[in-house]
Amino acid sequence: MLFMKSFGFLIRSFIETMDEVSGDAVDALRAAGASRLQIVAHAIVPLTIAQAVSWVMYQLETNVRDATLVGMLTGTGIGFVFELYYRTFRYDTAGLVILCIVVVAMACEAISNFVRRRVMNKTLSSNERTAKSHETDAPSDSQAPKGARLTATGKIKIDAKDSSDTLLHVTLFVLTALTIWTFAQMNYNGVDILDATRGAFNNLSVIAFSPGTDGYWTMGELLDDLFLTLCLAIVTTLVGALLAVIIALPAACNLTNKPVSNAIKLVLSFVRAVPTIVWVLIFIVAISLGAEACIVGMMFHTTAFLAKAFSEAFEEIDQDVLDALHATGASWLQVVTHCVLPEKLNELLSWTFIRFENNFVNAVVIAAMCGSGGIGYQLFLAANFYFSMHAVGLITYLCLAVSVVLEIISSQLRKRFIVNK
Repeated sequence: MLFMKSFGFLIRSFIETMDEVSGDAVDALRAAGASRLQIVAHAIVPLTIAQAVSWVMYQLETNVRDATLVGMLTGTGIGFVFELYYRTFRYDTAGLVILCIVVVAMACEAISNFVRRRVMNKTLSSNERTAKSHETDAPSDSQAPKGARLTATGKIKIDAKDSSDTLLHVTLFVLTALTIWTFAQMNYNGVDILDATRGAFNNLSVIAFSPGTDGYWTMGELLDDLFLTLCLAIVTTLVGALLAVIIALPAACNLTNKPVSNAIKLVLSFVRAVPTIVWVLIFIVAISLGAEACIVGMMFHTTAFLAKAFSEAFEEIDQDVLDALHATGASWLQVVTHCVLPEKLNELLSWTFIRFENNFVNAVVIAAMCGSGGIGYQLFLAANFYFSMHAVGLITYLCLAVSVVLEIISSQLRKRFIVNK
């Protein structure tokens, strides 16, 4: 489940990142007679490596939290432990489990942020050196900039190895080692892999090729529940995005002082570290909310997620531009309304729509876990009580249709507001 979700998300992210690459570098290499492989190796990969690594690390953070939900559904890992204590009303121990989840998630996020910053800084420095090298002819030893590293023939090393490369290699090695160790530690309980695979393909064939209601619901009822799920995602995303903008402005270190920025980011990090489903369950117990806990819990997590993304986007604004506005006597509010928000509106839109897609999926899953209504609850009943793979197939197709429409809209928005900006 996590693999398929991560695979699809990263493929889409990599494609969109490559779409944003300026065509000048590609056209220059093509005009010089470079092959497609050379264009990819010398233009596409160097210009997108930082963003690609950033997306991978982001997905790692997400998977750490989603693994808790998978554990609750499958009876494995820390998610199962939390589910056990939560269902038996031992909330003190369940709180300790949440604290462990938070510590691990925050540690992963800290490592992810550190790696991304180092990679981004290396890429920016490399691009600056490349731009300077194009401004002049190939320099001799005496013309080489001070501190530049040279090859044995006296040429400047444009992309010399440094600590950032070492960090990347170490990160990839650690992730690979952890993956191998995880597969080695899995307990397969003597399951016949061949029989399990055959059974899985039989169920998938029923889901894929013979969807139907089996008389449990009408098509109108399923469409109503699908619309309800979509409305839950829309409401939580819009309200969360509005609150995130308000929080992200003081969270950006270039728009406020560092102590305030760090304090807000610490709180946001804590909120993000707790999985969405756990926030929903907390609100169900702590505030005695029913189905409304789904909205509050998703909105809580959405606000923290988008506030981080928005604040990082605001911090990318050129400090010279902000200083120039302050020098002309512009107030903080004027700087925000006339520079910060207009400059980053496209990125805010992109991040908000990405979160909207995630919230639709979360609404389906949370409805199944908490019975909060929507198409997810019907999916839960069909799979776990009625054992109707036909109904599972129909509901899956309905959810897939919505996801495809959202994907198309997202792609068009990015082309309109990001790529062609």
